Amino acid sequence: MKILLIFLYLYIYNISLEKARDLKENFAISSSRYADMYDKIELETTGGTKYNITQMDVAKVVEARIEEILKVAKKEIKNLTNRKIGYIIVVGGLSEIAGFNYVLENVFGSSAYTYNSTTIGLRDNSYTSVLGLIKYFDNKLELRDTICNMFDNDDVKKINTVKSKEDTAMISICNNFLQNKEDKV
Repeated sequence: MKILLIFLYLYIYNISLEKARDLKENFAISSSRYADMYDKIELETTGGTKYNITQMDVAKVVEARIEEILKVAKKEIKNLTNRKIGYIIVVGGLSEIAGFNYVLENVFGSSAYTYNSTTIGLRDNSYTSVLGLIKYFDNKLELRDTICNMFDNDDVKKINTVKSKEDTAMISICNNFLQNKEDKV
């Protein structure tokens, strides 16, 4: 989706790829309700023409495209399930754009929300789909009593037993701080 926004800026505003990427990352907001109509940026087209564009203008372009995508997704969900949507969870990098929750609520109502990953090392929502697939795969293997590991047991033992001089020094420092006063005497 982020790539689509870049190409959308390239097409609508006729700017270079680098400036379109900068516009998406630093200036774009997904909801016009969330945008500042007095915040402006100067853009130079590929032809050399300079003009000012407000954050509200950019937000309207982004909001229209996101609404279009969400409406198609809603229609496909309805066609696939033929039931009323009880809830929907949106994951992925698109949910990182500021104001996305407002657009999501406009299309799906209050039954939809974004999932924010709390896994250490994967705080960006663009990785949540991959994380979900990995967890799904791991659960399937667990149900089948199968272990899939990229390390052999011998490699794991070697990794756990190798300690450097810095490791032992750090452990002794931590032990000094964590011991009770009675233990030191």
